[in-house]
Amino acid sequence: MRLPEYVTACIEGLNRAGFEGYAVGGCVRDWLCGLTPKDYDVATSATPEQVAEAFPKVIPTGLKYGTVTVLLSNHPVEVTTFRKEEGYSDGRRPDRVHLIDSLTEDLARRDLTINAMAYSPASGLIDPFGGVDDVRRGIIRAVGDPARRFEEDRLRILRAFRFAATLGYRLDPKTREAALKKAEGLSAVSAQRVTAELMRALVGRFPARLLPLIEGGGLLPWGIRPTASLAPLQATAPEKSVRLAALCRLTASEFEEVGERLCLDNRTQRETAVLLQEQARPIPLSERQIRLCLSQVEPPLAAMAFRLRGDLSLQDAPAAACVLQRMGRILRRGDPYRLHMLQVKGEDLMGQGVLPGPQMKRMLSFLLEEVLADPSLNQKETLLRLVQRKREETGL
Repeated sequence: MRLPEYVTACIEGLNRAGFEGYAVGGCVRDWLCGLTPKDYDVATSATPEQVAEAFPKVIPTGLKYGTVTVLLSNHPVEVTTFRKEEGYSDGRRPDRVHLIDSLTEDLARRDLTINAMAYSPASGLIDPFGGVDDVRRGIIRAVGDPARRFEEDRLRILRAFRFAATLGYRLDPKTREAALKKAEGLSAVSAQRVTAELMRALVGRFPARLLPLIEGGGLLPWGIRPTASLAPLQATAPEKSVRLAALCRLTASEFEEVGERLCLDNRTQRETAVLLQEQARPIPLSERQIRLCLSQVEPPLAAMAFRLRGDLSLQDAPAAACVLQRMGRILRRGDPYRLHMLQVKGEDLMGQGVLPGPQMKRMLSFLLEEVLADPSLNQKETLLRLVQRKREETGL
């Protein structure tokens, strides 16, 4: 395993001070899976105080859990003392943490075998629970007794399915059985944690791997209803709002309820709501109808909505593809579809006697309707003639 220089320097610094040091967890898993690790964590036999003595720059970021952050070449490295844990009264975090000097015991407390491996340049790969073989076979398997692992931390249930969705692995039968039996425990996990894991699973390459959990009602506390198939989900764009909208459609879940229970960021909340609204409307077939759609929905989001419609329905796919082609032509031509694109401004209308306020708003809306129907009318002189005619007809 080729470690970044600053991680190697951290491990070697611990070794020089007389302690063990290993890259652990996700970075080893990602390397074995052929992925680029996003970050590197180091486990050590040194106590936090001993780590602080071994390096010039150390931040005490999690002393309760034996963790400090070592700064090397401006890179932060989380260094955690080998530990074992006891008591999980809240079903999420250990009540007591004991610092130990055994790497194997430290790895034994972890959730999945693919996350319970370690590596150092001196010792090579250390894999006491068969994580390498599980990577080769594409298996998600709990370390030790799966029921116990999921009782310790209920979020591990969703994490197991998240790894299946991102890596394309399948759950080991015993791990799957225990996860589904304990799935009701997810209701006690914070919305923030559930949302983070669920979104990562949804934008993975294999989001349909969530099906057993959803089919068994494991996400019902979050408003996501059971369903018999998620196959179309994998054909949709791997964007949070797109996949969440698709999930709600496929499970017949009410997004108002789902959005209320999950901790979604404002952008995802807004975009998902718009995407679902567009799925329920008739497909706009004429260019005027498409321009009207663009007057209400920004072009990128409108395009996402029609792609989603085609991805979820073979019946709607041809019409959705046609809309996307016509939308492209409209945008390339620069057809007007928003008020700011009109060739007249408020001061032009005031020059025609239109008063600011409601009267101005009604007149601009009228002009926009006209150019949505016929973009060639979007010329200043033509629009002002329309204003004059409208005022004569209605007294505006």
